[in-house]
Amino acid sequence: MYTLYVVIPFCCIGLFGSLMNTIILSTSRMYRTQPCTFFLLIAAIAQSVQYLTAGISRISAVGFNTNLTLLSPAWCKLKAYLIDTCYGIAMTCEWLATIDRFLMTSRAANLRQLSKIKWAYYASTGVVIFWTLTCVPDLIFIYISSNVCDNYNDIWGIYYTYVNNWFFYTILPVFTIIVFGTLAYRNMRTLTNTRQLQGADRQLTHMILGQIILIIISALPGAIFDAYSSASVSVYKTAEQANVEYF
Repeated sequence: MYTLYVVIPFCCIGLFGSLMNTIILSTSRMYRTQPCTFFLLIAAIAQSVQYLTAGISRISAVGFNTNLTLLSPAWCKLKAYLIDTCYGIAMTCEWLATIDRFLMTSRAANLRQLSKIKWAYYASTGVVIFWTLTCVPDLIFIYISSNVCDNYNDIWGIYYTYVNNWFFYTILPVFTIIVFGTLAYRNMRTLTNTRQLQGADRQLTHMILGQIILIIISALPGAIFDAYSSASVSVYKTAEQANVEYF
């Protein structure tokens, strides 16, 4: 019931929003040639793949009573790899967009010169390559055993929990977004008061600030739950307690 009424609608709404962002940001040359919106375009594409991958498994399990991750060893590996890789790409590009907004709204000419589409191309390529290679262990250590598709390598599990999940997915993006988002907002207020900020730039900065709030809201609950799970891993829990916690 939880999957049917919560998870699947969430994936559908997320996929629709990501596809709309992809269409809007890719159809205008002005958006494609600005570093900030280019980062958001890459993030939207990655999110679309992420939601589509997660949605396929959920819909097949609920609608057709077929768990693809248990039927196909290849899909078991590929699903985890695509979700982890695309989430990392999307999250990284979103905090890079926040840094670019800070650079673009800065009154210092040397900082504004760092906001160039050429550097955005290089950075995006580096981000895609980094996450594509970083998540390769998903294709090696995740497989089906005892009718469960999961990671069966302790070293990769520890690395994923404390490096990927804690540092790259939570601490780094939240810290970067809060710091540079605050600085960008301060710069925007200064430029607005001096009437140096154009309407399009003002709207884009407001969009980034809204994205900051959404990222913080989405990242913090998961971080709190992961901290609780790590702290209580040795505590005995009944099946009912486990079901309630993972609901």
